[in-house]
Amino acid sequence: MNFLKNGIKKCGVIFNKKDCNNLLKEIRQSRNFNNLFLSKNVWNSKKYNSEKKNPGPGRNLLHKVETKFIFENKNFVKILSNTLGNNYRILDSKLVMGVPKDLIPQWILDHTKNNHTVNLGEYIKPEYRDVTYFRGIDFHQDIIDFPTRTPDFVTVYLYLDNVDLKSAPLYLLPNSHILGADYYPHNIKQKTNKKIFYKVNKKKLISSLEVLVGKTGSLFLWHPFILHGTQPHKKDIARISVRILAEKNRQVFIGCDLDKLNKKIKGKMKLQIYNKELNKDGINKKKNFINRLNQK
Repeated sequence: MNFLKNGIKKCGVIFNKKDCNNLLKEIRQSRNFNNLFLSKNVWNSKKYNSEKKNPGPGRNLLHKVETKFIFENKNFVKILSNTLGNNYRILDSKLVMGVPKDLIPQWILDHTKNNHTVNLGEYIKPEYRDVTYFRGIDFHQDIIDFPTRTPDFVTVYLYLDNVDLKSAPLYLLPNSHILGADYYPHNIKQKTNKKIFYKVNKKKLISSLEVLVGKTGSLFLWHPFILHGTQPHKKDIARISVRILAEKNRQVFIGCDLDKLNKKIKGKMKLQIYNKELNKDGINKKKNFINRLNQK
């Protein structure tokens, strides 16, 4: 994948396996992963509804562990400098965990069945909400976090362990950024086993499906309009990765790769809202697309 051509960059293995393993060890020693979830009665009581459900300032495990090997890695710095310019800034960073089915209480599996996005944060005990826990997320754009913002940042993803087809790898649609920012859930159909049809208003795109499998220390990045998601984790061991958002430090055109890519976009550069089709309970009306993909 070529960032200037497809909106996606596969950077390969750029981090030392030993460093990644040490970070994983530190993360796994931070809590009992068999005791993450609230009981059904406590969750029903809504006692912790006001508590934050995702990592944030002062509540982010990644900020409390050794990450110098990531952010000071020469290849990492070079890649981001080429993509965003020398004065890039880390906008956000956190740990994301694909949770194995066996760790999730059955009542939660039943309650979240067929949901588009199973962010498990609201079911997690408050003291452990310094990591994002998920069990699958349908195709979306990362501009979802900043719907009124223009695409002046990229998503960077680091696999801390080997990731194969059963480890909730990222599924991406190359070139989908070309159609611009669009409302969720997106207008996507499977055209053939290997081709996906994507439509925004009258603009259409037929894209291949790119699955990001990789070895320990693999790095990937993509444009905030690239459609991506994951299916539920199918292994017994959690898939723990690092997600970073990095932005340009200046709003003007500086000729970096992101600037060049943005000039090719044929759709909207920002939205006022992101979720468009929700029922009264805030759940998307359309069925989850990514879980129904036929890859035979």
